[in-house]
Amino acid sequence: MVWEFAIVLSVAYTVTIASLGVILWLTRPKTPPTRRFSEIHESAVEVREILLPTAAAAVLGFFVSLAASTVYDNFSPKRDLTLEVGTLNYLLISLVGALLAFAVLAILLEKVRVTARDVTRHPASINRAAGLLLQGKEIADLDAATLKGNLEAWKRQRGKSAAGVMLGRGASPRLNALLRAHDRVLRAEELPRWFTFRLLAAKAGDFWWTGVVLLVPLFLTSSLVVVTSLVDGNGPGRELELPGRLLVSLLCVVAQMLSVLLYLRWDARHFIRVYRIDRIELNAAEKRVATLKRKSGTTVAPRRGIARRLLDALKGV
Repeated sequence: MVWEFAIVLSVAYTVTIASLGVILWLTRPKTPPTRRFSEIHESAVEVREILLPTAAAAVLGFFVSLAASTVYDNFSPKRDLTLEVGTLNYLLISLVGALLAFAVLAILLEKVRVTARDVTRHPASINRAAGLLLQGKEIADLDAATLKGNLEAWKRQRGKSAAGVMLGRGASPRLNALLRAHDRVLRAEELPRWFTFRLLAAKAGDFWWTGVVLLVPLFLTSSLVVVTSLVDGNGPGRELELPGRLLVSLLCVVAQMLSVLLYLRWDARHFIRVYRIDRIELNAAEKRVATLKRKSGTTVAPRRGIARRLLDALKGV
């Protein structure tokens, strides 16, 4: 029946959102151990060169084996040289899954870059790199101006970093404004009044899909549960079931709302904790980059063209 199906969707949504809230509660961000810049760079290389290809190979291998077993079970010389509709559906699902896995791998490989310039996108890595440069060591493609530019770029997305939004390259002005408005309170890791709803509004304002993924299923499943309980309850011989159906439907709706509130609360606490950790790294990085710029000079020589560099080389000879 449609009403039972709606109840299943409602329960699945409730369990999923509540589980995400519990995961956020259990995985309280901690101050990461101090790592050298070489370790940060090696970690990025390992992710790009080993972990991502291994995961992609495992996923693609799963879909290939699924397609092969389906064909083997449903195709033999003794049978007609045709595949049933169900078998074709399985093959289509395998093909779509393999293409999606390949697309995800391509996107991740595009995003995960391992040059020194690309690795230093967070205050922690910027701080470590600046420390090495202050010691007189050289890092390819890195100087004070580059680190300063990367740091300023991160500041425009500091709200996005704290919220853990992985998609999109745009800045997060609403999240940044929310952080500035509550900076003094957030430094003590306190949860301001109505902060959870302000955070949801700011996150959805900067990255609209975060609000859609959370709220649209809530509205659709809640509406479906209530409407189908009324429709099914008015059928022949079901008049006495209507109050019970409505009660169950309302309990499902209340459970969904409570799960969303739980998730928003722990998401806000996770957001505040990450922001506080990032702020510590930001202060240290700003000091080191400022010191580095004072030592190296505030102006950076313009990049010389290839013709002039060849001329300088010939003069040196």
